[in-house]
Amino acid sequence: MLRRSHTVNETISETSRNPEYRLTGGGTWSHRPGDNRHSIRVVDGEAYVTEEGAPEDWFLHSGDTLPLAPHRLVVVQGHPEAVFAVDDQIA
Repeated sequence: MLRRSHTVNETISETSRNPEYRLTGGGTWSHRPGDNRHSIRVVDGEAYVTEEGAPEDWFLHSGDTLPLAPHRLVVVQGHPEAVFAVDDQIA
């Protein structure tokens, strides 16, 4: 289960297994995953991603995927716009 806090401009699909979100105008989305492993996959546009405790931040482009560490706060920001999905990772 993902715990979310977001200023997403549009939730494209949150009922599917891999929800998709649209961020425009520098909108942000954040969550702190539990024990399950997830990844951020940029479907369209560019996103700036920062993860609590990570030594660096990332700019992700369409088609890029970033695995997320469990229990670390993650913030995604449209740069300036992005559509991204939160995917389950298979162990």
